[in-house]
Amino acid sequence: MKIGFVGLGNMGYNMVHNLLKNGFEVYTYDVFEEAVKRTEKIGAYGVKTLKELGNTADVVFVMVMNFKQVHSVVFGENGNGEGLADSMAPGKILVVSSTVSPEQTREVAEEVEKRGIAYMDCPVSGGKTGAIDGRLIMMAAGKKEIFLKIQKVLEAMGRNNTYHVSEKIGNGQVMKSINQVMIATGMAIVSEAVTMAVKSGLKPEQIYEVISKCTGCNDVFRDKLPLIMKRDFTPRGPVDIFIKDLSIALDIGKEVKSPMFVSALVKQIFTWSSACGYGQDDLGALIRSYEDCAKIEIKGEEI
Repeated sequence: MKIGFVGLGNMGYNMVHNLLKNGFEVYTYDVFEEAVKRTEKIGAYGVKTLKELGNTADVVFVMVMNFKQVHSVVFGENGNGEGLADSMAPGKILVVSSTVSPEQTREVAEEVEKRGIAYMDCPVSGGKTGAIDGRLIMMAAGKKEIFLKIQKVLEAMGRNNTYHVSEKIGNGQVMKSINQVMIATGMAIVSEAVTMAVKSGLKPEQIYEVISKCTGCNDVFRDKLPLIMKRDFTPRGPVDIFIKDLSIALDIGKEVKSPMFVSALVKQIFTWSSACGYGQDDLGALIRSYEDCAKIEIKGEEI
């Protein structure tokens, strides 16, 4: 089975690396030629065009930033006939792993399925670390028989973490949305609580030592507070990405008529942080907006 991969950033490159390590023949494409060359150095076959990729691969993964990019990759720039859907033969499989709305992924699926191309909605979670380790959480939605055809491929990138969550395309994105809402909400409350505690006179190291053993602790606290204390805001999942993801969650809530009170507030908090200049920094930089208001800086010894 020949695998195609579009989008070779931090996530895509490492996903490709794990496909190669598991013995798959992988063909890669990215708008940045250097990104393609980087995958060639680890054994992938770089291609020059999306049409070439669609003609060559049996299964194509799309891992780009947003729906605009997904649409351009699948249907060509402004529908110019140079996209994947214009070259993939009937029976081939298109897997979209980008985070988009359920409505958007269904829109793409409907059009490609008219052309006889099978479609799988399969967002991922786990970040760069999960991509490197091959332990991404793969949340596949679509026909079960299609999932079974590509299950081994998915497991190469999501060892012990590959799930068929629904037959309904779009529900993979709903599952991903749960995770994004919980991460963002966790970061907002960690930012508020830790800023309050430090301004009250507690040391960050002490806060970490005690709260990391308490029932209220969460993964965001464990992962981000040590980085905050080192003032490491290198983007792993930027603030602005979470604004997009929270917007998707709110749209889902609106569509199914389910209230999203907390998510709406958290989106405003993230928007505020972006307006403060931290949009391209890591999720943990949300706390910098709170620091600015409290007139403190949370630093500490390395944990």
